[in-house]
Amino acid sequence: KYILKVDDDIVVNTFTLINHLKFLDKLNPDREQTILCLLWSAMTVMRDSKSKWYLSKEDFPFDRFPPYCSGSAYIFTGDMAAKMYNASLYVPFFWVDDYYITGAVASAANVSYTQLGSLYTVSEQIAHSRFMSPKAFYTIMFGHFPGSMNNMREIWRRILISQKYKYPTRVQSYSFSWDEKLLINEKNMS
Repeated sequence: KYILKVDDDIVVNTFTLINHLKFLDKLNPDREQTILCLLWSAMTVMRDSKSKWYLSKEDFPFDRFPPYCSGSAYIFTGDMAAKMYNASLYVPFFWVDDYYITGAVASAANVSYTQLGSLYTVSEQIAHSRFMSPKAFYTIMFGHFPGSMNNMREIWRRILISQKYKYPTRVQSYSFSWDEKLLINEKNMS
């Protein structure tokens, strides 16, 4: 029903993700042609030639991008794969892939956007504090942790342990293999 694209430096709270999608399905069970994402509107085009995102006026004549999604994580409704592929055959390639896929091609495929802004955090510090807060499982779906595998493991362990005790039959103990060893080692060291 849905297709998730996520970068490898993003923690996905799968429990919040599933609950949110179920909620949206209740509101609109026939949802189609939709991308759920952190939507950028009127993002400024980088004209600084020293930036890795530099675009000349010849490459992109406008000063702002039309709406597109942050490429770190987004969700397509299942019908979008074929529509996006077909649209991509007619939309000239553009090297800024986030804009190309979720902006130019998506526009040609006539998509609508659902903003996930409040469930998405690009700041590592804010993502960490939100995941660690008691309400984390309801306030954050995606958190960006660039180059921080230890923080990602810590957050994932917290998500799983919280869900294990909240829904003991949903999360099986074997899904904790390395986490449980860490907890046992931490207890033995105390």
